[in-house]
Amino acid sequence: MSDFKKYTISRFDWERTIRRIVMPSDLRSTKLVALMLATYADADGSSIYPGTERLADVCQLGRSTVHNGLKWLRENWLIHRHEHGGNKGGRKLADVYQLCRPSDWEERFTLLAENGKDIDRSIPRPRRANNPNPLGTRRFDIDTDRQAMRQRLDSR
Repeated sequence: MSDFKKYTISRFDWERTIRRIVMPSDLRSTKLVALMLATYADADGSSIYPGTERLADVCQLGRSTVHNGLKWLRENWLIHRHEHGGNKGGRKLADVYQLCRPSDWEERFTLLAENGKDIDRSIPRPRRANNPNPLGTRRFDIDTDRQAMRQRLDSR
């Protein structure tokens, strides 16, 4: 690993950075946690302290999923915990984070193009097995849906 420095970064530049980074397949929810974390930051990327439970509620994820996402962001120098939360007088205090970015981030991570597209389609996407519709969406046929609805209503 080359020598690198960790720079603090504004909230908006950090969001652009996170959008371009391809997250590991087992930590795809980390991107949601990262972007949600940025909504709690000041414009300069500081003073982030929502807490794991609040992030879990807002992201609609489990606490361990959020915890693992924050751990990955810390290990990869994308956030810096500069104050540990604690238990002060019976109140739980959240950790305080700062958004940052390593100087070698473009070499460190697999990135999407600047416009956010996977131009060469090299990033694997999860697929459901035996899905006849490769897009994973339901195709609507209004006439067929109406006939099915009428049949259900008539059978009552």
